[in-house]
Amino acid sequence: MRFNLSILTEDGTFNVTTYGRDDGAPAGEYALTVELFRAPTANDDRPPTNILPGRYANPKTSGLSVRVDEGPNELPPLRLAR
Repeated sequence: MRFNLSILTEDGTFNVTTYGRDDGAPAGEYALTVELFRAPTANDDRPPTNILPGRYANPKTSGLSVRVDEGPNELPPLRLAR
């Protein structure tokens, strides 16, 4: 299953979307991927670029996982390294 999240604040708070806006994720264990895109400047017509190491964009190589339980969840911070 794939779901998306949107970063809402500078402190990294986010909501998860699976089927509809902010509906959360079904309970279960998930492999995570993380990408952080740098938007081009006003005079640059190249597409946004992922500035994180490529291993984080693949669930088989990211080394990241999370367990989602029924009800509200507070997930631990993700620790990424170059």
